[in-house]
Amino acid sequence: MKNRIIYLTIPVISIIIILFTIRHTKKEHKKFLLPLFFALSGLNYIFESFVLVIGQGYEYKPKLLKNAYFDNVLGSVASQLFIVPATGTLVSILNLKYRWSLLISIILTTIELLFVKLKIFKQYWWSAAFTTIGILVFHAISKYWVKQLTEESNKSIRNMTVFLSILVSYITLNFLHVSFLKTGLFNIRLYKNPYRSHVAIATVYSLLFSAFISMSLLIKKGYIYLFAISSFLVLEIILIKNKAITVYNKLIYVLSPLTKLISIGTGRYVLKLLHSNEFHNR
Repeated sequence: MKNRIIYLTIPVISIIIILFTIRHTKKEHKKFLLPLFFALSGLNYIFESFVLVIGQGYEYKPKLLKNAYFDNVLGSVASQLFIVPATGTLVSILNLKYRWSLLISIILTTIELLFVKLKIFKQYWWSAAFTTIGILVFHAISKYWVKQLTEESNKSIRNMTVFLSILVSYITLNFLHVSFLKTGLFNIRLYKNPYRSHVAIATVYSLLFSAFISMSLLIKKGYIYLFAISSFLVLEIILIKNKAITVYNKLIYVLSPLTKLISIGTGRYVLKLLHSNEFHNR
């Protein structure tokens, strides 16, 4: 119970930070808040796939799920989808000075050490020093990113933002229906733990899906867009028939396409927000 309460406060604090950020953001920059938040969350997800999934640098213990590995990943979501990108958005969109980044990094590092002491977070090769440095670097990247979106209208950053927005939506929704509703798992073994293998394969699959869909959105050719969607739906049917995906709950046949549609809708909305800025700058 202690673990759950503490971990559930993380999204609450993050929402408070986001609301504060929205309130103090300039009117002309408000449209960048959602794209920026998604982009920063996406960067965190990619980072976490290396440190948590591949490297096993640490372990979260929120005790929200019976499955220990999925519980670990859910704890990661609390950090990488909420608190870290929330602080990055705050620092970058409000253009806060370095001392604020330093203060936030110290606070988050202190919280991490407290979590270790409470035995709700375990470090392996990862150390608190990495967290302090990592947050400072992340805030620097956040500031660069928002400048490229708001001032430079950098097309590469815009395209990456669309890609990362789709990625965040797709990975998160997929994980939720797999972990809570037990819909299905990739049956490809990379590691001894089948759930770790699933998360690793699902991440690669999500990266490919997000890349193809974002490219089809950016190219703006209807037939390419339809081809990309139908290709992944057909691929999943083939994977299921060849037992590369094991189905445990028939809801997967509804939730998998729905997850794709929501993720595509997220990408389209983010692209629309960013395009409105390009039109304004002309």
